[in-house]
Amino acid sequence: MPEPAKKKRNCVVCGTEHTVGEPCPECDWDQEGEERRARGVAERERLAEEAKKPAKRKKSSIWD
Repeated sequence: MPEPAKKKRNCVVCGTEHTVGEPCPECDWDQEGEERRARGVAERERLAEEAKKPAKRKKSSIWD
């Protein structure tokens, strides 16, 4: 069974065509890596903001 064709992408920095998921062979820009890193930073900031908020008190019974 033939392997599926790998998707190609043009580098946003230098315009060279390369395989998706690999860094650009010309300038070593790794777009997928940068996107993952940016999502990680945003997620850590969101979690830090949630940690700063006071915890909501749960009611233990209907009489509280």
